[in-house]
Amino acid sequence: MPTPNLRIVSREPSDTTAVCEACNTQFKSGSAIPLLADNELKAMFNAHTCEPRDASQIVRAATKDS
Repeated sequence: MPTPNLRIVSREPSDTTAVCEACNTQFKSGSAIPLLADNELKAMFNAHTCEPRDASQIVRAATKDS
């Protein structure tokens, strides 16, 4: 499994979204202040446990909202 890294994927005026690159878990912050949003996302990321995902779970998650 890859080393977990947090990646910011969306930064809107009132919403910031990030994902764990290892397990694709999403994290969202509603803070409008970028520094506070980053700190909140880092805290959520550090508290999570990566769950390994196989290919079928990734495809199912990607097509769930379609």
